[in-house]
Amino acid sequence: MTRGCGILGAGLREGSSDEQTTCQGMSQGVLGAGCEAGLVVRTPVRQIAEEFEISVDSVRRWVRLAKLDKCPRKRSRFISPYARGLTLRDIRARLRQRCRVSVSPDRTSRVADAVNGEVKQWRQPPLDPLCPLLFFDALRVRIRDEGSVRNKAVRLALGIRMDPARQVLGRWIEQNEGARFRLQVMNELKGRGMRDCLVAVADGLKGFPQAIRSAFPEAGVHTCIVHLMRHGLSLCSCRERREMARHVQAIYRAASAEAAADRLDEFEQRWGAHHPSVVASWRRNWEEVVPMFAFAPEIRRLMDTGNATASLHRGLRKSLKTRGHFPNDMAATKLLYQAIRNIETNWKAPVVGWRQALNQFHILFEDRLQGVT
Repeated sequence: MTRGCGILGAGLREGSSDEQTTCQGMSQGVLGAGCEAGLVVRTPVRQIAEEFEISVDSVRRWVRLAKLDKCPRKRSRFISPYARGLTLRDIRARLRQRCRVSVSPDRTSRVADAVNGEVKQWRQPPLDPLCPLLFFDALRVRIRDEGSVRNKAVRLALGIRMDPARQVLGRWIEQNEGARFRLQVMNELKGRGMRDCLVAVADGLKGFPQAIRSAFPEAGVHTCIVHLMRHGLSLCSCRERREMARHVQAIYRAASAEAAADRLDEFEQRWGAHHPSVVASWRRNWEEVVPMFAFAPEIRRLMDTGNATASLHRGLRKSLKTRGHFPNDMAATKLLYQAIRNIETNWKAPVVGWRQALNQFHILFEDRLQGVT
């Protein structure tokens, strides 16, 4: 028998018998001198227990712990509750209850940190040269920074490819979203391979359309109607919201850009005196609202970020709501990566109305879609 197979430091695979464990020595283990790297040693569990005068259950318990460190499938099964909102403390309690395994906080953190390499690769994946629809939106996350907890913006870029398939193209964490930060986001997308975008939909922040056009000059920039409506309704009283919503609905449901401009004039006559900031917001973003009237009503609903990113944000908030705050940006990024990965596995249904949108894109952007399937 080879003494000291290094159970806790080795990757283990279950053998054909319950009493047999295949140990591949990867480093020196706590039970004795580790085997040489690459050497496969077969040692019965009972024999190990008798030699070191410990119980068989203890050896098997250590085998389960070693699998958390080395087996990707086991590690993924361990991390999946973390992505669904459970804390590391909750996961340790779950292991004690279901597997009768007591895991130390250090080991739990080490297994959770095993995805750090995947997170770094996820930040810089290559992108398709053409993205037909690109959505930008953000949510707020509390992160500790320089000794205080601050609300930071997590900027998300969601794209619909020609497949069509939805894909989170990137995420960026920043406390203050200035013009330099927005331009940095656009340059990063361009540096990862994206050369053109047919329609980019932003959430109405000042300076975002200019940043998009600086990186993608031919892209059509559209301001989300849902964000404009939310901004207006947040500034009026509860009694006025229903009436204001009807006037806004008449604007974005107009048949043409000229009819929408007439509805906007009526909106200004009704609300300009009481809520001038709401009317000024619509006037300021009107240049980015008009392009959507070139599409059919079905395509307009597809272009709203409220419809495109609602399910994504709902899934992320389910994982974030159990966290008071994160200790650093990397901890927030790690949870967002795992939550987004779980959400993307559920995006199996085709995008509603995509074929109609693609037909219109081929008519409106015929020269830019040549040779693209």
